[in-house]
Amino acid sequence: MLSFWYKLGKYYVKIMPLPCVYFTARLLGFFSSWFDKKRTYVLNNLRIITNKSGFALYSLGIGFYVNFALNIADYFVVVVKGFDKIKILTPEESVYNKLKELKGSNGLVIPTAHLGNWEVAGVLVGSLGFKAHGIGLPQQESDVEKFYEELRKRFNVIVHPFQGGFLGAYKGVKSGDIATIVSDRDINKDGICMEFFGRHVTFPKGASVLAYRTKAKSVFATLIREKGGYRVYFSKEFDIPFDISETEFSKQYVSKFASTLEEFVKKFPTQWFHFFDYFKEYSC
Repeated sequence: MLSFWYKLGKYYVKIMPLPCVYFTARLLGFFSSWFDKKRTYVLNNLRIITNKSGFALYSLGIGFYVNFALNIADYFVVVVKGFDKIKILTPEESVYNKLKELKGSNGLVIPTAHLGNWEVAGVLVGSLGFKAHGIGLPQQESDVEKFYEELRKRFNVIVHPFQGGFLGAYKGVKSGDIATIVSDRDINKDGICMEFFGRHVTFPKGASVLAYRTKAKSVFATLIREKGGYRVYFSKEFDIPFDISETEFSKQYVSKFASTLEEFVKKFPTQWFHFFDYFKEYSC
């Protein structure tokens, strides 16, 4: 069923002007905010991270769904109309220089999250001439998976399979590439327990292990929707010494990631996308 909607989406974006595409996305997002079966989980997550309730909480919920729908629309825009149709508010030269400085000749690890538009962020990195490596689960339907493969391959974005993907990312960083590791869902439930928005949840340690074993620099980064476009945000570099054990390094690294992510989610709560009870799923 999802394959049908993706095919319809590609056709719709192909024949319609961008203002109509984005108007439709906003409309679908608005109605989804009221009728999506997972709405309860979304609102509960928003309540925890914002301490809002009542009308203010429902308004955040609408913003959440509208932003997610706009993200999906931009996936189609990149594939069908081209990346040049996406408005990047941060000067691309500035992003290029920042990544080049951080990467040096040793590669770079960017632990990121389901915050902002992570797919378009990968496209941006690739469009600047860098090769980006990620690790991810495949889509359940083959046509949908092909859609994302088309999106990524055009821009030097390589997503390694979840099982065994660490080795691919490791080789990429060791060869001087960039690894962008989405690190806010502990799928294997074997991560490190951290305080996060006053709760205790586990975060995966894959990015920390990758950074430790490659001795590459790390920085949190995200691409946030603002004023009809996207702005790139970088955190401060993760200043954690490598002359400690891998276990201790991972604890400090994940702690830094969790506190950094909390700061960014507080600023952009309607762009942190989880359609399940996040704090229950990863409770520890």
